[in-house]
Amino acid sequence: MVELAGIEEPDPYPGFERLSGGVAAVLVNYSRLGSVAYAETDYFGGVGTQHAVAWRSGELFLGPFHSKTKYDSPTSPAEELAINQVLKGMGAWTRDEKDLFDSLNLGRFRHTDSAGLK
Repeated sequence: MVELAGIEEPDPYPGFERLSGGVAAVLVNYSRLGSVAYAETDYFGGVGTQHAVAWRSGELFLGPFHSKTKYDSPTSPAEELAINQVLKGMGAWTRDEKDLFDSLNLGRFRHTDSAGLK
C-alpha cells in the first residue's frame, strides 16, 4: 500500500483496499475542521464492493461500513450500501427513492485516473 510522504501508520480499518494508515491519519486530522468521509468501490459489471468511513472532530464518526453485491444474490437496498450509509449519516437526503450516491451526482467521480477527474 502506498503511504503519504513520511507518514507510516498501521492500517486501522481492515477491509479497505486503498485506505492506508497514513491517509487515514491525514483525514482524521482534517476532520477537526469539519466532517470528512472516505469511500472506495471496486465494481465490474455491476458486481463488487463498497467501503466507507467518516470522522468528525478527530474521532471516528461513522463506520467503517462494507457492502458487497454478488451475481447470485439480489442487490442490497440502496440505503444499506456502505457509501449511502455514510452520506446519510453526514446529513445527505433525497426527496425521492433515488439512492444518495446518485442524487449527489457522485457518479462523475467513478474513475480516479486523470481522465476521470477532469
